[in-house]
Amino acid sequence: MSCSGLILQGTLAISEPEECLTYFLRRSVLRGFSKASVFLLETLSRHPSEHLQSVAQRLTPLLSSHPRIAQFTTERDFVVALRRWKEKVKTLRVELDRVPEDARDDDFENWWKSFSNIVGILEGRSEVIQSICLDLNADWKEVCAVWSIFVNHRLRRQDLPCVFPTYLMRLLLMLLPEMW
Repeated sequence: MSCSGLILQGTLAISEPEECLTYFLRRSVLRGFSKASVFLLETLSRHPSEHLQSVAQRLTPLLSSHPRIAQFTTERDFVVALRRWKEKVKTLRVELDRVPEDARDDDFENWWKSFSNIVGILEGRSEVIQSICLDLNADWKEVCAVWSIFVNHRLRRQDLPCVFPTYLMRLLLMLLPEMW
């Protein structure tokens, strides 16, 4: 049974734990669930790949320290914290890209691709977010969440009618036929 089928059934009894782990990890990052993402990353501390362990250890503090505008009293403080955080994400991208090609696969899946996509979300790369939303069959709430958390940090509910006719609407229109 696929991981998405397991999610629809509301169970975590998984037969292929590593495949589902990256699935749940990508989905929790997409939704902005930092605590769930950190929990899933901590399970990778015993993974046989030292490269994967290292990336997971570097990603954990980034996810738990992601600045949110509501945490700051001034927008300036938020922007400064966000700029510093994005520099750390860039450093992680460089480290991830340095993983040798032959170490990017753990005989079960290409873990590197999943983690590259996760870092792409953190970088706010719209093409990566679009690809992941399509791959995970994200609904409109997940699209809005990931967009407001990682792409447009100042997006507010009242801004949605202005934003939707642009990029978000195109992304949702691409997703809807696959959802039906």
